[in-house]
Amino acid sequence: MNELVRFDDGGTMQDRGVIEYFRWLFYKDRELSSWAFNIVLGLVLLWGISCIYAVITYMPQHDLLKAGVLWVLGVYLSIIVLGVLLGVKSQKPLYSFIGYTLMTTGPTLLLSYILPQEILLPLCDGLIFIAFMLGIILLLSAKLPALFQSFIAILFGILVSLIVTEITWMMIFDSSHGLWHWFGAYLFCAFICYHWSQYTEKEKTIDNAIDSGSALYLESVIFIGKTLINLGLKRD
Repeated sequence: MNELVRFDDGGTMQDRGVIEYFRWLFYKDRELSSWAFNIVLGLVLLWGISCIYAVITYMPQHDLLKAGVLWVLGVYLSIIVLGVLLGVKSQKPLYSFIGYTLMTTGPTLLLSYILPQEILLPLCDGLIFIAFMLGIILLLSAKLPALFQSFIAILFGILVSLIVTEITWMMIFDSSHGLWHWFGAYLFCAFICYHWSQYTEKEKTIDNAIDSGSALYLESVIFIGKTLINLGLKRD
């Protein structure tokens, strides 16, 4: 293992120690292969979805106005601002990842106070399903880095992930989804993978992979927000 991990000057992990190895792994930006770039980008995207699910599921719900703790809003806004500054300004992968995590959890904490449980609970169910699909697409991209070079290959990969996810869902949760749920999940993953393919054309470094995953996450959130707003306007 030590011989496989070499620093820029030829030294090994045994020469430097564990702390220096982790500094090299998470703190210093470096080039990545195509499959490693896809892995990092996909994991960053899945981490963002996991943060949303954790906040909605495990964070306590309060009415800030009635509880008289409006200062919490200031804390949440500060978290968002700090996350944006770290994500945009930093060229260090670790700081970019921390900023991305703050940008993910901050808005979700705010939305958890605004949106009712009738919307949040189905949203969690959809997030789990999407995460399953993206995980399968991530595995496919690791084995087939050329997956994102063809739009037809992307659509086929999404179809495979949808079928596998639904079968797995039925085996684990003993339930299934309807046609509209499949259609929505397919279109959403197509949206993500289309933009994912565009990010693979950037310089393949670990910091760029994290930044690309962050940008893809934000684009997905905006896409969901616009869809919910349009649905609300049509109902009105």
